[in-house]
Amino acid sequence: MTGVALDASALLAMLLGEPGGEKVKAALDDALLCAVNLAEIVSHYAKLGASRPDIEAMLRPLAGPGSAGRRGPVLRSRHASAAHASGRPVAG
Repeated sequence: MTGVALDASALLAMLLGEPGGEKVKAALDDALLCAVNLAEIVSHYAKLGASRPDIEAMLRPLAGPGSAGRRGPVLRSRHASAAHASGRPVAG
C-alpha cells in the first residue's frame, strides 16, 4: 500500500487554511486517517461550539470518492465504511 497517514494537525491545517494545508489537500487521494485522529478533529470543532451536523457536513466531502475513484481519508477504515453504508453518521 502506498500513501500517507495523516495526523489530526495536518488535516486541521488544511481545514483551517494554515501553512502546509495545500500539501495535505494534494495528498488526500492516497491518505489514511485513523479513528483517533478523526476524533481529535471532531473534538477540536466541538470545543469551539460547532454542532454535530455542522461537523459532519464539514467532514463529509473527505469521505467521498477521490479523483482516482478511491475513498478519501476519513472512510478508509472498515468500521467507518460500514457506518457510511448503513447511513449512520461517521463523525460524532
